[in-house]
Amino acid sequence: MEYVKESARNTPAIANTEVLVIGGGSAGVSAAVAAARSGSKVILVERDNYLGGLATGGYVLLWQGFNKSGSHTYGGLTTETTRSLEKLEGVYYESGHDFPYAFVDPELLKYCYQKMVLDSGVELWQGMLAVGVISEDKRVRAVLLEGKAGRVAIKADFVVDATGDGDVIAWSGAEFLPSSLPVSFTWTLGGVNSEKVNEDRAAFWRRYQQLVKEVGGPIDNLWPLPMREVWWCNGAYFRDKDPLNPEDLTEVSCLGREKAVSLLGQLKKSFPQCSNSFLAQTCTHIGVRVARQLRG
Repeated sequence: MEYVKESARNTPAIANTEVLVIGGGSAGVSAAVAAARSGSKVILVERDNYLGGLATGGYVLLWQGFNKSGSHTYGGLTTETTRSLEKLEGVYYESGHDFPYAFVDPELLKYCYQKMVLDSGVELWQGMLAVGVISEDKRVRAVLLEGKAGRVAIKADFVVDATGDGDVIAWSGAEFLPSSLPVSFTWTLGGVNSEKVNEDRAAFWRRYQQLVKEVGGPIDNLWPLPMREVWWCNGAYFRDKDPLNPEDLTEVSCLGREKAVSLLGQLKKSFPQCSNSFLAQTCTHIGVRVARQLRG
């Protein structure tokens, strides 16, 4: 595979595959692995240097419907993923709910997805951003990609849009509906004394919710993760934001980080369980629930 030289960027290099999956989030990983295990030649393209999308970079770390015995709702690759995480001590099951939850370690999830993809024979391309399509007879025949080494066009018999934002759908000319759902900004806190929190978690929640009001919510609850003394905040919510507008996304990112730091300061002062806590990491992907919805 040779990339175009800088002087000839308008003439992309060409690659060919049977199935091309754009986007390496949970949906893209599942599509690529399933196609490869069925015998197809598959290329999976991801803009970041890790897989998982919102599940890892967006810190969507709570998976509903899972307990230690599995899930009554999900099977297949999802259960295979949780079993792989169990071997690495990368999943924590929360008990005491009518609907059980699993909390996952995002770094180990990146590894599990990577191993699943490579072991299945998928050709993985990272650091490549899809920027357009080549259509013929109302069908996408190739997808244009940009990377540090130049421009590439990948021809494929079948293209799967797993971008999350429906980018390929939009470029193809298909009809779609805009989203009105809120977006969120998530983070994790380290140094939380989980043992003290769990001594009376109900009381902790009540005081926490009051503190959130003082900070200026809405901000979701804190939940324990598999990583020692690390807790996850499902984030601050923002309504009436356009998930395709860079100005709105920048505002969400800046305000979300401000809320995370403000909440941390209040927790350290108000809760002895959090006196040694610190901001472990903020999300690298804004929590966009839906950007474009295919009209079908």
